[in-house]
Amino acid sequence: MTIRACAAAVLLASLFLGSASAQQMVVDRKVISAEAARKIAEGCEAFAKGKGWHVSVWVLDETLTPLYFYRMQGTPMFTVEPALAKAKVAVRTGQPNEAYVRNAETRGQFVATVNAVAGGYVLSPGGLPIMIDGQVAGGIGIGGSTDDRACAQAGIDAVFKK
Repeated sequence: MTIRACAAAVLLASLFLGSASAQQMVVDRKVISAEAARKIAEGCEAFAKGKGWHVSVWVLDETLTPLYFYRMQGTPMFTVEPALAKAKVAVRTGQPNEAYVRNAETRGQFVATVNAVAGGYVLSPGGLPIMIDGQVAGGIGIGGSTDDRACAQAGIDAVFKK
């Protein structure tokens, strides 16, 4: 191999390796749009109306930023903050809120409650992560119904039904 050929091979290899490492520096994230958030909330609202419920609905993006909030007419004001907390937990953990309810059942109420309060978690179902291609793309939190989890799932299904 000539010196010129060796230099060309080294240059080509460095370009290939350089571009590979640059690609590793970028993360492809899935996120929900504001339009998706609105449609998720509308799906939840339709489900709640069908059951005669009045709920508060929060839809957050993957950074915990609220994209949509709606409190149905007649929903008690004390449902707003727990619904937001449920959505935040779902985004932070990538798990449904009731994972912490199960934690309370297996670890004991006192330990689970201390862990929940310290982490800002709400020990009642109604927060679900919005998963797209295995990534947390957002979260929904519901408060005010007798089955907040089903309402949250109906909202997600209205847009991302599998």
